[in-house]
Amino acid sequence: MKRLFLLTLNISFFFTAFSKEPIEVSSKIETVTVYTRGAQIQRTATKSVEAGVQTLVFSNLSNQIDQNSIQVKGVGDFTILSVTQQHNYLSIQAKTKEVLALEDSLEKTNDKIEINKKLREVYESERDLLNQNKTMKVNEKSLFVEDLEELANFFRERNSDLALKTLEINRIEKLLIEKRNQFQNQLNELNNSAKKSTGEIVVEISAEKKALCKFEFSYFVHNAGWNPSYDIRAKDVLSPISVDYKAGVWQNTGEDWENIKLSLSTGAPTRTSMKPIIRPWKLIIQNFNAYRSDSYGGKFESLESKKARPQSVALAPADKEAYSVADFSEISENQLNVSFDIKIPYTITSNGKSQSVQIQKLEMKADYEYYTAPKFNNQVFLLARIANWGTFNLLSGSANIYYDGAFTGNTYLNTQTANDTLEIALGNDQNIKVERTKIKDFNEKKVIGSNQKQSEGYEISVKNNRSFPVSLVIEDQFPISADKEIEVELIETSDAKTDKEKGSLKWEVNIPSGNSVKKSFKYTVKYPKDKIINLN
Repeated sequence: MKRLFLLTLNISFFFTAFSKEPIEVSSKIETVTVYTRGAQIQRTATKSVEAGVQTLVFSNLSNQIDQNSIQVKGVGDFTILSVTQQHNYLSIQAKTKEVLALEDSLEKTNDKIEINKKLREVYESERDLLNQNKTMKVNEKSLFVEDLEELANFFRERNSDLALKTLEINRIEKLLIEKRNQFQNQLNELNNSAKKSTGEIVVEISAEKKALCKFEFSYFVHNAGWNPSYDIRAKDVLSPISVDYKAGVWQNTGEDWENIKLSLSTGAPTRTSMKPIIRPWKLIIQNFNAYRSDSYGGKFESLESKKARPQSVALAPADKEAYSVADFSEISENQLNVSFDIKIPYTITSNGKSQSVQIQKLEMKADYEYYTAPKFNNQVFLLARIANWGTFNLLSGSANIYYDGAFTGNTYLNTQTANDTLEIALGNDQNIKVERTKIKDFNEKKVIGSNQKQSEGYEISVKNNRSFPVSLVIEDQFPISADKEIEVELIETSDAKTDKEKGSLKWEVNIPSGNSVKKSFKYTVKYPKDKIINLN
């Protein structure tokens, strides 16, 4: 009998130790590292536990957690036995600040509509009262014309006043209803797109005695990221380039990041970490005829396509500038990526909207020159060339350009290049005029035997209306033959740097203030007279 009692006691203890209800634990986001795609969330939590094996549930997390990325560390007199992830479809996800604000606006608008309705009821009651008492009874008293006129004026003026007030009430109510519908539609969209479940991390621990447990855990979520952008400013051609390096941070993870330490990384952990495998490249004969057609006539790009990536430079203010987030950022670099650590707390709401965060304020030494390709565009563009730009840890992104305090346009800053010098177009200069005209005396066609010979010549004129000398690069082109029956001869180049394989001409000129320069080139093309070619 004694043995049976001990066995029952042991079984009772076993079930008591291992059948405890899961303990829900709240946690706080401390740090978020946002990658170009995805984010690493770092949380902390503290919980006092009893002796024995227990299950802790860290709740109200994002439901987009990458299970393979979960890491849990503990400090205290306990042992972590297992870590798993799960979704909670019963827990109601906390409303975002945007949803709460919309609900508040919707409630206030409904209140205004109700107040409006009550006012209209008051005016309608007064009108009914007037209509009920407009019948006049005369009992042994004389009613003078003056009294009748005064009474008629009263009814007319009061009814007119009530009619106008009713119209105004109806107008206001219409506007309020439209606004209410807008709030409701936006609220419906947010509620429909909101995830109905929350994420949970379940940690099983074992403690020999009552203990205070401290936890640090992290996980990766996909629905977040940041995009670089720039404000580029130039004061003049003698000053360095000023660049505001910014990040558009967004997230739609289902949890708001409130007053967190924010770090922006250039890394992309979602990309494969496996090196490529090179296999034999085998060629075979194809059973079809290849056909190739060029969709453009020239081989020479216009400035818009060739130089397009303008940027701008900032005016240097006389007074000290106010502090910005860039003054509180710190850069750290390893073999794989660069991180920008923002030293002031940030709040990023889970709504998918981009929030601007300033990363750095940079100053870059630049060499300036003017450029024109008058065959394609007779405008003159100011270019800034930045050497050793790779030391600034820039990523490709959109850029707003400012020159001499004025906005000149926007462009795309392409950093996916192996060139040591980054070229930025700052806009076109209307004070430098360019013309490209045909040389009439040279342009002609001749038939020589079975061939036709066509002569072409062009003159390029540039006038510098600036108050200072400018260095200008002029580029043009001449045709090159892709057929043995076509012969091209370059007759004159005005000392241009010539690339006969590409058919390009390049002049580098210095033009004093108020002066002009002229450059010309001529060529001939000989081809069979029964053939047609395009020399436009």
